[in-house]
Amino acid sequence: ALPARLLQVLPMFFKKLPFTPVRSRHLKATGLLILIGAVLISPELFSAQKKRYPKISRITLRTTDVFDFATAPYLNKFPYNFINLLHTQTKEDVIQQELLFKVGEPADPFLIQETERNLRALPFINAARIAQFPQRDGTVALVVYVSDSWTTEPYASIGGANAIDKVKIGFKEKNLFGRG
Repeated sequence: ALPARLLQVLPMFFKKLPFTPVRSRHLKATGLLILIGAVLISPELFSAQKKRYPKISRITLRTTDVFDFATAPYLNKFPYNFINLLHTQTKEDVIQQELLFKVGEPADPFLIQETERNLRALPFINAARIAQFPQRDGTVALVVYVSDSWTTEPYASIGGANAIDKVKIGFKEKNLFGRG
């Protein structure tokens, strides 16, 4: 398998190297040694076949409020339920536009992990996790779990020259109407 792989890769490798007439033998020998070493160390870099991941059959989004009473029922009391009442959950289309994969595409683990990181980086998301569930037909179903964070912040400002002229008190919302 190794000589056949070398024979496939060598012509492509030498076509891309710029050779001068004086040092062409030296460059060819060095290039050949580097190529043989790379193939022996990591043959998957030169394999013709890409890794095959199962296709995504469906994507389900599960969003939770700031306080999730399903996982923490002891929080189902004032002020936690009042805070959840005031909070607007992030809309599904806001989360879907952050996904780096679609139904029918391969379930690449790198893209799944990068999507989790992207979701966690949003200021209105507290936690994000993507679970894979193998299906009987060889595909995989993905469930995206997203937990919202509290995004309403109090705001106060006092200003003026030589005296207090302006006083502002209010709230800032980072996730207005669940749109981010």
